[in-house]
Amino acid sequence: MRLYLKILLVFISIFISFLIFLVFLLYNFPYESLIKRANYYLKREADVSLEADKVKYRLPTIWYIDSLILNLPSNYGKVSLARVKIKLKIINFSQLKGFEVLMKNISLDGNSPVKANLSSIDLRGKFIISMLKDDPFKGIKNVALSIGNGRVKSIEYSGFKITDFKIHAISIELFNKDDKFNLNHGMINSDIIRGDLKGYFSEKYIDVELKLIPSKNFFTRYSDLKPMLGSIIDKNGIKFRIKGNIQSPKFVRSNI
Repeated sequence: MRLYLKILLVFISIFISFLIFLVFLLYNFPYESLIKRANYYLKREADVSLEADKVKYRLPTIWYIDSLILNLPSNYGKVSLARVKIKLKIINFSQLKGFEVLMKNISLDGNSPVKANLSSIDLRGKFIISMLKDDPFKGIKNVALSIGNGRVKSIEYSGFKITDFKIHAISIELFNKDDKFNLNHGMINSDIIRGDLKGYFSEKYIDVELKLIPSKNFFTRYSDLKPMLGSIIDKNGIKFRIKGNIQSPKFVRSNI
């Protein structure tokens, strides 16, 4: 009987220790320090600043953020995220293997040539990062990103505006070689347009090409804007190329 009591006491002690540790994580874990660290790294490497407002958490791996703003370099604009849920996938206390981010609303505005407003975006990522390293991203070999079931409220470029269409899937696979992330695979599929991505980027340089091909539904839906469409995109599609210093890249458009 005493042996059973000892075993029971051991399990109770382990359970209480786990509860105490969980309470510590929920109420004392330095969440603000992690955001400051992310902001410091982005500012140092890409001249991008990060602002977060009203960070809450359910568990150490699940965060809720009312608003998150990325201020892009050289007054290029800003990316604003609203009502964000972040779920981190952790291997152990020092390694992160991926994430899931649900965003109620995303907007891109400012001096960027492209203006956009999206809603209900589900972004998922797979990779392995050692969070204890001074430069954790240098150790990443492969990255897989995917977006599904999103909706574009509007995208505007050169005075032309596309509104209200659904994103079926976006997937990107990156391979890190010689401190450059190469696009092994990049695909976009939506109600009105499909496309692919290729190229690479590093800490200081980017050269990425996006090819977009419209569906038949695209020209039917925007037939009243055909004169304007003809100067921007034809049935073969359109190419966008982002090239140059990552802090101030050039944005070039051409027909396919």
